[in-house]
Amino acid sequence: MATVSATGLLQALAGGTVTVTAAISNVPGSLSLTVTARVTTSVTVSSPTQTLQVGETAQLTAQARDQFGDVLAGKTAAWSTADSTIATVSSAGLVQALAPGTVGIAATVDGVAGSVSLTVVP
Repeated sequence: MATVSATGLLQALAGGTVTVTAAISNVPGSLSLTVTARVTTSVTVSSPTQTLQVGETAQLTAQARDQFGDVLAGKTAAWSTADSTIATVSSAGLVQALAPGTVGIAATVDGVAGSVSLTVVP
């Protein structure tokens, strides 16, 4: 659940309770800590533009954050479109504008979704 360096630096590895024990001049001391697992609580979807012309593409990005507001690196998003007749989205977040209209594009990470609204013009 955690490691402790020789200088006393604790690094949390997983959620749970851990007891850290140290001794100075053969006098021991200990401390119990609860390590909270980091979980995805929000997903932000970003687009370089809010408006696309029919035939254009845009590369979207998704950023997952934990309950502390910290970015969760290495998370992969599942992408979806609310209306595939207006725009499609690839598994990598590349949007292809197909027809005029407004469409929501969502990214889901660990069951948590975020979305962006895009307008496609002729």
